[in-house]
Amino acid sequence: MSAQNAKDAADDFVARLRLPPEAKGRKFQLVIFTSEEDCRFFYPRRALDWQRQVNTFTSRALRVRGTRVQRIAITPDDYRAWLGCRQDTPDLRREFADGLLILLP
Repeated sequence: MSAQNAKDAADDFVARLRLPPEAKGRKFQLVIFTSEEDCRFFYPRRALDWQRQVNTFTSRALRVRGTRVQRIAITPDDYRAWLGCRQDTPDLRREFADGLLILLP
């Protein structure tokens, strides 16, 4: 994936957020990964470097809108603690990671 693809993905993500005007001055939480394995655990088709590029472009786009970014590293262990007695699936892994992409109060 190219840097332009990462930028396009970030622009699309930020547009879909439809942040309210009161998001200015607030923080948006992005997930990060400390290893390629962790990244692919949650997003099997994404390379860690590409995910980092997307996060960089997303952060820039949010800062232009006056929203600060807070990053949170997640691991498979965090997911397993959240999973409880549910059956593990790739969709649930993505749901967990995507659910942490939030505008903080």
